[in-house]
Amino acid sequence: MTDRMARTGTRMVALLALLLVGGCEAVAPRSCTAQFVYGIVVTVDDRDSGEPVEEGLSGVTVKGGVSSEMEAFGNVLQGAGEDAGTHDVLVTAPGYESWSMDRIQVEDGECHVSSVRLTASLVPTTDM
Repeated sequence: MTDRMARTGTRMVALLALLLVGGCEAVAPRSCTAQFVYGIVVTVDDRDSGEPVEEGLSGVTVKGGVSSEMEAFGNVLQGAGEDAGTHDVLVTAPGYESWSMDRIQVEDGECHVSSVRLTASLVPTTDM
């Protein structure tokens, strides 16, 4: 009985050591995808009507003084692709005041960045 208990104890210690040294990957390896994830996703609408703003829509992200164009898909702008860190965002469209938000924190995830989702409600310009 003592020999059997010793072997069981040894197995338990070995398993515990494996978990501590190898972490979760020793039990279940991480499986990341090849998907490209945007760090910032902005849905753009008209503040007064709530309608989507698509025509002439553009946006940029700025990180560390470097600006990058955002991709437009209908009334959705996407930027900061797989780029963790602090970003500023500027959104423009003809007939609207520009919209901006500073210091948006994009977190680095286990495999990809964690997307920050924003809504930009643009204010129509008044013609005088």
